[in-house]
Amino acid sequence: MAASAAASAAALAGDTAAALDHYTRAVALVDGLTSSDPLAVLLQGFVPFLWALGRQREAAQLLGAYDAIRSYYSSDDMREVAQHVTESRVESLRLQGRGLAFGDVIALMRRTVDEVRGGVEAATQTNSEGTF
Repeated sequence: MAASAAASAAALAGDTAAALDHYTRAVALVDGLTSSDPLAVLLQGFVPFLWALGRQREAAQLLGAYDAIRSYYSSDDMREVAQHVTESRVESLRLQGRGLAFGDVIALMRRTVDEVRGGVEAATQTNSEGTF
């Protein structure tokens, strides 16, 4: 999943717009495969990315979707998000996420990318106009 790796690299570099572009491509690729393994790989980067952006509700649901696919976390970032979710008010959303069908997970990911992209574009436009 090169697109997923590129998205994670862009997110680590602080380039949210580029990360969103890569995640858009990765979600489309995973949707075309309709397999849970590539979806789990994608979620490993996407869930911590959303959590870092303050999108706790979506991150919790998608963490639950990941939990339904795999019973372990292969990254410290996922373990950290799981700990935060457990200690927060969004644990019920994690439980809901476990019951999401593949298509529902893809739809949630697409909708969240679009919403975050809208916020990034609005912030970029505001900053380019010189108003804060």
